[in-house]
Amino acid sequence: MLTTESLFQSLRPLFIFIICVMPFAGGLSCKSFQRSKAPVTRANPGTKRVLGNFKSVEGTSYLMAAIGSGEHGGYSYLSSYDYSYRGDAYNYVFFNTVDSSINMLLPNNDYLIVQAISYPEKNDNGKATDPTKWFLYRLIKRDSNQDGNLSYNDLETLAISDAGGKNYSEVISDVSLIFGRALRDENTLTVIYLKNSRKFYSIIDLINKEVSLTNELPSIGTDVQ
Repeated sequence: MLTTESLFQSLRPLFIFIICVMPFAGGLSCKSFQRSKAPVTRANPGTKRVLGNFKSVEGTSYLMAAIGSGEHGGYSYLSSYDYSYRGDAYNYVFFNTVDSSINMLLPNNDYLIVQAISYPEKNDNGKATDPTKWFLYRLIKRDSNQDGNLSYNDLETLAISDAGGKNYSEVISDVSLIFGRALRDENTLTVIYLKNSRKFYSIIDLINKEVSLTNELPSIGTDVQ
């Protein structure tokens, strides 16, 4: 005599077929109804964005301010060649004092900007030998570690623009660590970095806003990570 439990077990394949296959013969399945997480596209979504104070871009007619988080009065500051924001920065605004025009670096305020570095760099006395021509930016654009946040623990994208924040171009993605960077000449930047657990150097053509050469560094010892 069949018990209720044994009857259920014998009919279980039929139930699965009816529930998971028949209604979705057009190509869907039970997996189609598993809710997937929406990709993270905005850093600190609950944080209010505010405009920081403007600072001069060395040797140009431009003023530059960060869109950051926190109270009004936060500001971009210049430390040697590094324009950064005391707090999280999500965009930069450039004001041209000649024609009073305004330019936004990015079309939205979603990404996390780790650093904005001007070139040519300043000397040891904190003074630029030439007017600023370029900026290098380090951005967090995607949740690479899939922890549900855009944060400093995610992989970086390197981008460049001119001194007024125009002609923004992303040149290297998925960077884990930057070992160093320097101008090769006034229009060419060298960056040494870690990507996919491998060490590379890239030559960036600042005029054309593109990478002209990328090579992997030779081995410097099996005991060096």
